[in-house]
Amino acid sequence: MPKLKNRPPKLCKDKAYAIVYCSGTRLPMGKWGSKEVEKNYRLFLTEWAKSNGTVHLPGKTVFIEDVLLGYLDWAKENRKGPHYGDAKTVAAAVLKLYEGTPVEEFGTKHSSMSRRN
Repeated sequence: MPKLKNRPPKLCKDKAYAIVYCSGTRLPMGKWGSKEVEKNYRLFLTEWAKSNGTVHLPGKTVFIEDVLLGYLDWAKENRKGPHYGDAKTVAAAVLKLYEGTPVEEFGTKHSSMSRRN
């Protein structure tokens, strides 16, 4: 049977987070299994259906952990040996301090606080 061309992108699990790949873009939906994921995925499907397969989710909050996951995906391919281990160590330290912080709220105020500690 032929593959459907208008099938919506499915929700995938990436470690502890739910993501959707749409038109080559990785869209984080939240922590896997949370109500936030259900809500964001329904919103995504609605927007996807309206826009014929291209989606921009206005007002979608991006958290520090989303940025760190993207960075670690990049680092795994581009930083070999101990450099990738260093990237994981730094990401874990940043995550411990700032998990749940929206990217919009993260800035020089946060980085200057961490330098004092």
